[in-house]
Amino acid sequence: MRLVAHMAPPSFVLRGVGLDTLRDTCRDIGAAVSGAKEDLIERIVRHVGAERDLVGEPELPPPPKEPRRLSQTRFCLLFEQFRGLELATILAEFDLRRSGTKQLQASTLWDAQRSEATLLSCLTNLELEVILRRLDLKPGGSKPDRIERLVQHFASLDEVTFQATHVAARAPLPSKEGPVAP
Repeated sequence: MRLVAHMAPPSFVLRGVGLDTLRDTCRDIGAAVSGAKEDLIERIVRHVGAERDLVGEPELPPPPKEPRRLSQTRFCLLFEQFRGLELATILAEFDLRRSGTKQLQASTLWDAQRSEATLLSCLTNLELEVILRRLDLKPGGSKPDRIERLVQHFASLDEVTFQATHVAARAPLPSKEGPVAP
């Protein structure tokens, strides 16, 4: 009806509809089904005009909370090690916001209530291999092995290494242009 409303007057279009169909439509919208064809058309047009025909999207239940192995800080640190395209691939898989800083994107992944393994499984074997190499971890093995190796690495970082990696991940990148002259 909405599309038709923008091309031709609804009452004009509805005049071509049979009386039984108009009565069925009135019944469906909770309007009276008695009266002349023009009365039925008027009820339908008023219903649509008041936008009572628009039904909001039903709210989807929140995703199930999957158990995680990492604390929020270690979880975010893991995903902050990824490049933009790697993060975008994971975020897109769950229709999550893909803009913002790496920290914001990692927090978005945390809020998605998915386990590290579920999120990492969105990446290809090649992408996982590249990430493992970047972190100086063994790149070979099956996809589940690679995912386990990544999660285990961040779960087992000692506090000194963890703090150093955490600080490095959040440090601003040096400017390629050098210092700005006054």
